[in-house]
Order: sequence, then structure tokens, then C-alpha cells
Amino acid sequence: MAGYYNLRVFNEINEMEDHELVGAVTFDPVCHNADYNPMDHKINLSELLRVIQLYNNNAYHCAPDGEDGYAPGDGDDKTCTPHDSDYNPQDWRISLSELLRAIQLYNSDGYHVDENSEDRFSPNENAKDEQL
Repeated sequence: MAGYYNLRVFNEINEMEDHELVGAVTFDPVCHNADYNPMDHKINLSELLRVIQLYNNNAYHCAPDGEDGYAPGDGDDKTCTPHDSDYNPQDWRISLSELLRAIQLYNSDGYHVDENSEDRFSPNENAKDEQL
């Protein structure tokens, strides 16, 4: 997406360092937070199970060292970007309707960014091929 972005760089002891950005920066298309292993614009079963885990714990919080940057349950760290599955309202909890949206994206043949959709993502047209 075009625009201006903040760049934060931390050294090995977690101190923020100043860096000058010299040159053009391009970004890959945005991936849903649930799509992290690998980031391929498709939510796989293990990624969906992670969203279900966050839903089942009734809350989540930031965990920079976690597998996806989040941890289940209440926590004090809310300094990261909220999970993309938490959007209506964004309240550090994934509701049933938000979980069903993640399942809809999982059931599709991938997804793409759509700024006009309820959560900034839309499923691709073709449903996943059934695997027997």
C-alpha cells in the first residue's frame, strides 16, 4: 500500500535506534495476521487453529517473541497492532462472528486486501478444492 510508514529498529538489548531511510522502500501486499507460517495469502489449518485458540481464551495480548506476535489470555502488553481477526469492535478479544470470518477466509482459495470490506480482506473467488 502506498503511504508513509514508521520504521522502528531495535538493537540486541531492545533499545530503539535512529536510522535514516535512504531510498525507496517497497512492501509486499499486506497479509492477514493469521497468515504467518508461511505468509502466502492463504490461511492454512494450523493458522486457523491459532485464531481458534485466541478465541477460546476470551482475550489475547501482544507477545513479540510468540509464534505470531500474540499470546492467548489477558495481558498488559497492548502495544502491538491488534490482530486482524479482532475488528468489530477491536477490543483485544475475538468474537464468534470474527472467528467465523477467519474460517471463511480459510475456506477460500486465499484472500486479498479489500479496503472496502468489513475487515480489510476479501476471500478469493474460488473455494478451496476438496481434498479426500
